[in-house]
Amino acid sequence: GRHGNKGVIARILPVEDMPFLPDGTPLDIVLNPIGVPSRMNLGQIFEAHLGWAANELGFK
Repeated sequence: GRHGNKGVIARILPVEDMPFLPDGTPLDIVLNPIGVPSRMNLGQIFEAHLGWAANELGFK
């Protein structure tokens, strides 16, 4: 990622077993909530929140 974070594939699942939002939108990525602050990678948190805010406000 842009913030020096590393990714690991923990499990590969069929589409029907993947997590999704209540409206049916599939998730692109699932992060360990303990992994981000323990690595002091706060830029990753800011980017995720700003992306969510932009989506809610209708920006692309």
